[in-house]
Amino acid sequence: MATEKELFKSVKFLMIAGGIWRLQTATSSTLIASLIVEFIVRYRANNMEGAIENLSKTIFGILLVLKLLLCQTNKFVNLTRSAIKEEEGVFEKKDKAIQTIYKSHVRYCSKITYTVAVYSFLLGGYLIEIGITNSYLFYKAHKGFNVSLEKPLPMPLWYPFDRNKYHVWALVYQIVEVFLTALYSGSVQAFTNAAIIFVRSQLKILQHHLANFDAYPVTDEFLEVDDVGLRTLKVFVRSHHKLIIWMDDLDNSFKELLLIEYIVSSLLLAAVIMQIFAGKDAVYHTIYLILIFLQLVVLAWNADQVKEQSANLANALYNSSWYEHSQQVKVFIHVMMMRCQKPLTLSIGPFGAMTADAALSRAKLAYSYVSLMSGNSQ
Repeated sequence: MATEKELFKSVKFLMIAGGIWRLQTATSSTLIASLIVEFIVRYRANNMEGAIENLSKTIFGILLVLKLLLCQTNKFVNLTRSAIKEEEGVFEKKDKAIQTIYKSHVRYCSKITYTVAVYSFLLGGYLIEIGITNSYLFYKAHKGFNVSLEKPLPMPLWYPFDRNKYHVWALVYQIVEVFLTALYSGSVQAFTNAAIIFVRSQLKILQHHLANFDAYPVTDEFLEVDDVGLRTLKVFVRSHHKLIIWMDDLDNSFKELLLIEYIVSSLLLAAVIMQIFAGKDAVYHTIYLILIFLQLVVLAWNADQVKEQSANLANALYNSSWYEHSQQVKVFIHVMMMRCQKPLTLSIGPFGAMTADAALSRAKLAYSYVSLMSGNSQ
């Protein structure tokens, strides 16, 4: 039953609004094709300023389509369903300490979801406003004249028809595409962050269990172990193993996309910064830059937190009352602590784990790109 406590509630709202929660393919493939063709046309015409403007939107669109396709795969949907089922179990146990931990992650996830969504719609709304205002000013300035000048549109898209002749229809199409793109961008980013935050919440809950395993004795004898402390720890080991498998599946689903995003993010940031330096729609491109950097940093930060919290499982075991238990329990805890030395991570191919430092390195590389392109243009 849906409650305000659900980690995926705000995510489901955005994805249902976009029609992509139930594996319904809803990608802006025509938009991406139009952006790519327009980029080729501008590049061949040596319109480098226009090509750079188009490039950032093309890269952003391609990444968005890839994320949409990923989030609609059976594997990723099954992972989400298992997470939602686990979430229901948290509140069925009515453990106030565990519920407090989980609620804090729900609030954190909601803040991220709404922040990214607001910036996505703010960016899309500003782009639509630019297109409508420029179109209005164009028609006002050329009222009663049959001009051959290119009429303004929010985005530089290629069309298989005369976009000047059918300018109003092209404008309406772009407004719809911009709105859907903002919705999809906010939905997918919320979805991926919610999945990672879920892992982090489960690690925090497991830390609480391990640090206080005496308070959660397993009385059933299905494990055929006489020592209650050892029996309880074995149950938590199973929970840890289940979480490792869930994280491995998430990593296998994410790593190719993370690798692509890691490689192109610097180029995307640099292209937007160049537009700001050129003074072209500075407010719009500033919002665009904030959104791109925010998405990259939030994703890297959450992935970094999973790594940190999984390593903290060993500290939780050390902070438990292990010294009050049998030698067998002490040995078992020692083995568990050694196993926790290998933290859970989201990988980015040959570049290692996704961390906050990895995101900052992308920003530094983007600055290097900007410096290089600025030097070549002088």
